[in-house]
Amino acid sequence: MPTIIQTFTYTGTAQQVVIPAGASSVDFHIWGGGGGGSTGDRAGPGRSGAAGHYVTGSIDVSSHVGETLTLGVGGSASGKSNGRGLTGYSGGIGGNSGPSGSSGSGGGGGAATVIRIGAVDAAIAGGGGGGGGDGQHSTGTDGINSNDPTLATPGTLGENGASHSGDGAGAGAGGGGADGGRSGDGPGGDDGATGGKSGSNLISGAGAEDNGSGATPYTASSYYQPGTAVGGTAGSAGGNGLAILIFNISVESKVKVSNAWKSITAIKFKKNGVWKDIVGAYVKINGVWKALFNSGLNFSSTAAGFGDATGNPSSGTPGSGGGGGGGGGCCIICTKLYELGYLSKEIYQADEMFGHWLRQNDPNAYYGYLKWARVVVDWMSLEGPQCMFWIRNKKLRGERQKEMAIRWARRIATPWAQHMAYKMGVLKEDSRAGRWIMNIGITVSKLIGKFIKHSDKPSKNLTLGYAMWGIFSILYLVAGLK
Repeated sequence: MPTIIQTFTYTGTAQQVVIPAGASSVDFHIWGGGGGGSTGDRAGPGRSGAAGHYVTGSIDVSSHVGETLTLGVGGSASGKSNGRGLTGYSGGIGGNSGPSGSSGSGGGGGAATVIRIGAVDAAIAGGGGGGGGDGQHSTGTDGINSNDPTLATPGTLGENGASHSGDGAGAGAGGGGADGGRSGDGPGGDDGATGGKSGSNLISGAGAEDNGSGATPYTASSYYQPGTAVGGTAGSAGGNGLAILIFNISVESKVKVSNAWKSITAIKFKKNGVWKDIVGAYVKINGVWKALFNSGLNFSSTAAGFGDATGNPSSGTPGSGGGGGGGGGCCIICTKLYELGYLSKEIYQADEMFGHWLRQNDPNAYYGYLKWARVVVDWMSLEGPQCMFWIRNKKLRGERQKEMAIRWARRIATPWAQHMAYKMGVLKEDSRAGRWIMNIGITVSKLIGKFIKHSDKPSKNLTLGYAMWGIFSILYLVAGLK
C-alpha cells in the first residue's frame, strides 16, 4: 500500500486537507509546544518550562473519505507570552510579578498539537506548563509535565499564571490540551512561585504517549527534530511542536458488473502458480511517473480558527505580601478586597485578565492607576497619608482611615467590577454606574501616568491624600447611579 509522508512545523496557521478516495489510515507522530521559561530575581535567573508532550498512533479514515482533516501544530511559549494553537487549545499567559520590586514573571504555557477529522478531535499532544518565577528569597519551580485539568471553559485552554500583588514572583501558566493545565500558585511574600501544569493528551486507537521529563521531550522517535517541544530555560522560549502524518492510500478503481460500478479493492497477478498483490502502479505523464493509486494530497493553510490572545483565568493562588503594589489589573484595590473577603474569586480572576489587557494596551492608564490606588491600599493597611489630622491618637487615626478606605472602595469597586467582568465576558449583565466609574477612573489614571513618575515606595504625601478624597467623593456619588 503506497504511503505519503508529510512533515509540519509551527506556522501560526492550521493545515487542512480533504481525505482522498482510497485512503485507509493515517499514522502520526505529534509533539505539543514547550512551556516558557520564567524570569528571576536575586535567588535565581528563573525556572524552566515543561516539555511538550508526544503522542503516536494510527487513525482509521476509510469511513471519512471526503471529510476535512485539520492539523494545528502547537507553538511554544516565549517567556511569559503564551504558545498558540488551534483556537481553544493554546497555553496561558505567565503570571505577572508584583510591581513593588524586581521578582520574576511566570513562563507561558505551550499550545497543544491537534489532529481533527471533521469536527471531532482524533489525537492531541498537550503543551508544556510554564516555569514559576524566582523571587528575592527563594526560587520558583519548573513547569510540571503532568496535567491537573482546569475547570474553566473551554476546558482545553491552559490557564494564565497567577500574578503577585506586592513584591514577589508570578506563577507559571498551564499548557493547552485535551484538558488544559492549571496555573501555578503565587507566593506569600518575595519568594518564588510554582510552575504551571501541562495539557493532557488524547490518544487514538492503540497509540502511545510520552510526557517528557522536565524540559526534555521524547526524542527516541526517528521523526524527532532537534529543538522540538523542549521546555524553555530561564527567560527563554520553548521549542515549537511538530507533526508527522503518514497517509496510507490504496487503489481506487472500479469495474462495471451488471450495470453497477463495483470498487476494486485489490489487483493481483500470478507468479509461479501463486497469486501476488500489486501494491503499486504508475503511469508516465510528460516524462514524470505518477502513482495510479492516489491523486496526491493538497494541503491548504488558514489562519481562521487559530490562536488565543490569552488563556483561561487563573485558578492558582495569587501572590501577596513582600511589599505594597499591585499585580495584573484593578488588582491593588481588588486584591486587597479579595484578601479581605469582599470580592469573589470569579471577579478577581476577571480583574487579572483586564489588568493584562490594560497594561499592554494603555500603560499610562495602568501605571497611573497604580500610583493613586496605592494610597487607598495603604490606608486599608493602616498606612498612607495621615489626612485625619483632627484625630490625635495615631492608632485610632489609622483605624478610622482604614474604615473609610474600605467603605469607599467597596461601594466604588462593586459596580466597577461588574462592568469590568461584563467587558471581559465573565458576567452577562453590565453596570451603568460601573461604566461611568471606569471612564472617569481611566481618564484620571492616564493623566497621572503621563505626568507623574511611577514609584513603588509608599506615599505619605498629604496633597495626594486629599486629592484622593476628592476623586473618591465623585466616584462615590457616581456609584449610586442605577
